[in-house]
Amino acid sequence: MKYHELCTIYPVDNEAVKDIEEDMKENGFVTGHPITTLNGKILDGRHRHMAASNLGIKPLYKKFTGKDPLAFVIRENSNRRQMTAMQRAIAGEKLANMSHGGERTTDYKKEGKGSGDPLPQNSQQNHEVTEPEISVEKAAKMFKTSPKSIKRVKQVKNADTKLYEAMANNEVTSIEGAVNTVKAKKHKIETYVPDEEYTADTIDEAYEKALDEEARLSDAYAEEQRLKEAEIAQRRKEEKENVESEKERKRKKYQQAKLSVDEAFDVFGLYADEISEEALKVLYRGLSKIRHPDVGGSDKEMSLLKRAYDVLSAMNSYVPKHKLI
Repeated sequence: MKYHELCTIYPVDNEAVKDIEEDMKENGFVTGHPITTLNGKILDGRHRHMAASNLGIKPLYKKFTGKDPLAFVIRENSNRRQMTAMQRAIAGEKLANMSHGGERTTDYKKEGKGSGDPLPQNSQQNHEVTEPEISVEKAAKMFKTSPKSIKRVKQVKNADTKLYEAMANNEVTSIEGAVNTVKAKKHKIETYVPDEEYTADTIDEAYEKALDEEARLSDAYAEEQRLKEAEIAQRRKEEKENVESEKERKRKKYQQAKLSVDEAFDVFGLYADEISEEALKVLYRGLSKIRHPDVGGSDKEMSLLKRAYDVLSAMNSYVPKHKLI
C-alpha cells in the first residue's frame, strides 16, 4: 500500500521502526492501534506498516473518517515525535504549497444546489475535497519553525538532491551549512566549468568535473611557476657567470700586459702611483695628438701609449702603490 503525501511529511525514524519490530515479535500487531488510511493510501502509521512488512505480519487498517486529515496527521505525530529544528523545517517545506484532501461526507444541498434541483441517487456521498495550498508562513507556524528556514530547505532541495536527502536523514544538521555547501558547489562549477549544464540530481557530477578542472589548472599553474623560477634562477646564474667572466677577462688582460704599472706611469710622464679614470682619459687624448703618426709621431710611440693606457685603465682608476723609481 502506498503512503499518502501527508504521511511523508514526517521523516522515517529507523530506530523507532526497530523498536516496533521488537514489540511485534512478542505481542504481534496491536489491534487497538490500527493503521489509518485515506483513499486507499496510508495516512498515519508508516512506522508500524514498515515494521509489520519487515516481519511478514499482516497489519490492521481503518479508514479515516474525520474532516481534516492534515490536522489529524500533525496531531498524531506531534504527540509521539521529538523533532529537531532541521526536521521541523523539512516537514514545513514538504507541507508548504501542498494541497491536501480528505474523504468528506458532504450534503449535496450545502454545495450551493437549489432546493428545486433534482438530488442524485445518494443525497449524501463520500468524495475527496481538496483544500487550498498551504503557505510557507502557515506551514512554519504549524511546525514551530521560521519561513526563512523553510525557504532555505527548499533552496537546497531544488539545487542538490543528495544533500537534501542527507538533511532529511539527519546526516546534515545545519541548514545554514547546507545552503553554504550548495553555494560553494555552484561557485566552483561556474568558475571552472561554466558551460556545464546540471540539475539537482547531477550537481555532484558537475562539481566533480569542476574539482578535476581546478586540480588540472592548479597543476598547470604550479608547473608554470616552477618553469618561471627555473628561468629566473638560470638567468641569475648566467648574469653571475658573466660578471665573473668579465672580472677574469680584465684580470688576464692586466696580467698579459707586458708593461708594468711603473712603466705605464713613465710612458705618461707621471711620477705617481694612482690616477683617476677621467684624468687618464684627458692625458691620453692630449698625448695622442703629439705621438700619433699623422702629427709627427710614430707607430711605436702610439702603440706604447695605447698599452700604457690599457694597463692603467684596467686597474679601474686605482693602482696599488708601487716602489717609486
